[in-house]
Amino acid sequence: DCVSNKVNGVNLPRVNEKIISDFRIPLPPIPVQQKIADVLDKASALIEMRKAQIEKLDLLVKSQFQNYFFQNLFVALS
Repeated sequence: DCVSNKVNGVNLPRVNEKIISDFRIPLPPIPVQQKIADVLDKASALIEMRKAQIEKLDLLVKSQFQNYFFQNLFVALS
């Protein structure tokens, strides 16, 4: 609501830099910010770990496919 009262323009509403710079955005206390950062760091580490696991699984699937393919190829040729 406080933004919509300060918007200019008819077809394409816009807010100028002065209006934005006057906004006060409340921040949580530092201990709460630290807890949030810790949670995000842990989530990021888990994501990286899962990416590494997926890459290893992809390699395993490719090698299993190649083994199956070549075994069947040699059986068919012999």
